Amino acid sequence: MPQPRRDDLDAQMPRRQLASEVVAAELPERPAVLEPILSSNSLALLYGPRGLGKSFLALGIAWAAASGGSFLGWRASRPHRVLYVDGEMAAGDMKRRLLLLGAAPPTLEIMQADGHTGSLPDLGYLKGQCRLMMSWGHPELVLDNLSSLAGFNGGDHDCWTDLQRFLIRQRRFGRAMLLVHHANKKGGQRGTNRREDVLDLVMALRRPADYAPRQGARFEIHFEKARGLYGEAAQPIEARLETDRQGAARWHWRPVQGSDLDRVVALLRGAHSLSGGAPTRTVGIQGIPVAPARGGAGTAQARPTGRGERMSEDRPAPPAAPAEAIAAEDMAEVRGVVVGKAKEGNVPAIAVVERIWRRRDRPVVIDLPPITGAESLAQGQACVIASAAAGRVRPRQGLAFATMIELQRRALATVQSERALDKIDALNAERVARAEREAEERR
Repeated sequence: MPQPRRDDLDAQMPRRQLASEVVAAELPERPAVLEPILSSNSLALLYGPRGLGKSFLALGIAWAAASGGSFLGWRASRPHRVLYVDGEMAAGDMKRRLLLLGAAPPTLEIMQADGHTGSLPDLGYLKGQCRLMMSWGHPELVLDNLSSLAGFNGGDHDCWTDLQRFLIRQRRFGRAMLLVHHANKKGGQRGTNRREDVLDLVMALRRPADYAPRQGARFEIHFEKARGLYGEAAQPIEARLETDRQGAARWHWRPVQGSDLDRVVALLRGAHSLSGGAPTRTVGIQGIPVAPARGGAGTAQARPTGRGERMSEDRPAPPAAPAEAIAAEDMAEVRGVVVGKAKEGNVPAIAVVERIWRRRDRPVVIDLPPITGAESLAQGQACVIASAAAGRVRPRQGLAFATMIELQRRALATVQSERALDKIDALNAERVARAEREAEERR
């Protein structure tokens, strides 16, 4: 079996605290980057369909944070250093968009793939993360977009686990991160929905119901997840980008007006919370009757049968499964009876015994080397394959061993990643401190 590395066993655990200690602790406030939606050490995701205006919106957020200005009612209290990493847009398109916004703030930097000889890093892997960190100081970061910046080299287009570890690290060091992502054909996020677990803010762009192509960048911004965002700040807004006679960009925004459909849905949902004896009432829009949900003990809900009729609501519901079927202590007796019948030649009993025997989890031993590095990982997988090929273990059992070895590989990679990123952060901190000292000496 793979053995954990000594480094994993000796790694320092976070200190346990009493809840009263956490409450009494004096913690620094999270400085706002673009109040109220984005603060330092926060992770945000912006997603929407292609061509709807995601990059325009992300660039506007980056511009406001870097200039210390405002955008769509969100305001930065001071200028911040912002790095906008673009992996998809043509250099000419980026130039035209920047010109629309006016004089670029000196603290906004652009890193893009098009128009340069170098290649952007693949942030789905440690090497790419290190490359990016070695090129920056301590900026806030916009990644536009995940499809073009993570997983494209290794063919893993959803390598969220490694990227998530990188993002959590940036949050720990006080950096605000905004990720831009595509929507799938159904309108949700493309790929795994596990992204939302660690994110502080999720913004979804949607096309207004009365949108016309001639309107260009016009969309609704909906907050699907918003930690620390309440009240009017969490309400959806509609934004539209227009250009004036001088060719400068002008953003217009307003709260999204609830549609009649939204009101009907809310009323219907509220009706299901009524008590079973409540009478039918006419509420809401254009006199739509909303009936309380029916059904109680001993009744079944009406549902279509597929032939146009509806099942009777007076038919008794099928009896519930017994709370306790065969108790665990009875299983030995049951098995004994079945085995006895099988010995007597009972064919169904023989089949049951064979099935039980196949499903038994018997201890399996494979002599594996200590898994401590790349070479021993390969040796361990080779031992598993050889055991399965020789018939000493079943394929399913071999797969279980291979999975455990893979988990050990990920644990080793995590340790190595943390060490490499710690070293880069220390170098960056030293570089920034040296630049500040030199600036102070020049003064």
